[in-house]
Amino acid sequence: MDEGTYNLAASYIPDGFAGPRLSKSLCRPIPIEKATYEPFEQRTKAAYRQEQLLVERLERHLRKRGHDVTRHALTLPDGTELRTDLFDHDTGLLVEAKAVTDRAAVRMAIGQLLDYRRHVDPAPSECAVLLPERASPDLVGLLDTLGIALSWSSGDRFRDNRGGALVR
Repeated sequence: MDEGTYNLAASYIPDGFAGPRLSKSLCRPIPIEKATYEPFEQRTKAAYRQEQLLVERLERHLRKRGHDVTRHALTLPDGTELRTDLFDHDTGLLVEAKAVTDRAAVRMAIGQLLDYRRHVDPAPSECAVLLPERASPDLVGLLDTLGIALSWSSGDRFRDNRGGALVR
């Protein structure tokens, strides 16, 4: 858009216009996202698609076991929009998926889960990081010290570090 068009459009917006402010976070369940491209600042298109495919597989796995799973759209009082990857309404499990098992990805997932869980209503009973394979022992230890579970893909099944309790 050129500067003239921008200035014309801006002239139609009243001074000080802002979206409505919320007094508290708004949490709405929404369907699990399918593996199509939705831009994200810090994810490549390929990594994003791999995460979504992993989430879709876990969704199918849990639904076959009779679980009600969605994700949440979170609108914060300042207008910020956040989207979780998966929420199991039957167990209260909040899941954040990552396409790789490296330290940076696990640390990002931890931060996202800690942020999301403050706004999800009802509050999650447990949080888990979902990975394409089991993380290194050190990263499993990091998650354990924070009380965050780990689930990973194992062939056509899923495993977790809670004796299978997360994926039953």
